Parts: sequence; C-alpha cells; structure tokens
Amino acid sequence: MSDEAFFQSSLDRDMNDPGLRWLFAEWLEDRCDPRVQGYFWMARFNKRPLHVPLFWNWWTLGMSAGQSSIGEEFEKYIQEFVEHVNPRVFAFHSRIEAEQALCRALLRRNRDIGGG
Repeated sequence: MSDEAFFQSSLDRDMNDPGLRWLFAEWLEDRCDPRVQGYFWMARFNKRPLHVPLFWNWWTLGMSAGQSSIGEEFEKYIQEFVEHVNPRVFAFHSRIEAEQALCRALLRRNRDIGGG
C-alpha cells in the first residue's frame, strides 16, 4: 500500500477527522502536490463530502449543516465549477472523487483571484 493509499483508506474509515486531513495536506505539501490547498482548507474549516443515501454509494460536494456547512462566498463558485466539469451536478462515485473536485475548484478559484 502506498503512503497516499494509507491516507485515503484512513479517511474512508473516519472522514470526520480534520487532523487526519491536515496530516495528509502536509504530506501533499512535501511533494508539491496541487491538492494541498484543498486538503488544508477542508481540515481548517472541518469540511468534507457528505454521503447522500438516496444515491447508492455516491457522494456529494454539498456540506452538512452547522460547523461543516460550506461558506456562502465559496458555495456559488464551487457549484459553477462542478457543474462545468461534472454534468452529474455534485454527484460523485466516492469520497476521493468529491474531494479531488473540491481541490480543483479551490486551486482554480485562487488562480482566478490572483492568489496562486
């Protein structure tokens, strides 16, 4: 099992652990991986994909209410980005696929606003 596979399987077991996402982000940072911003953001703000039981074994970028709800300023941007790259509109086959889309959206947003 690769190091990334270890992190991903650990996140599959406990996707509500922001500390684990932070460690994974640090691991990504050491490798200059562009997903680093997304995983640091998810860890810092306790964000994660939300499983929707109506779709068998699918995930969504929508965040749960309360502390894990996504920021208003970013919600519209994510929705436009995901609808453009994924016509299933926020539906993903796995947690990893949903998180990768979020990482790409954050990277694109930062580039669009001149932050990276």
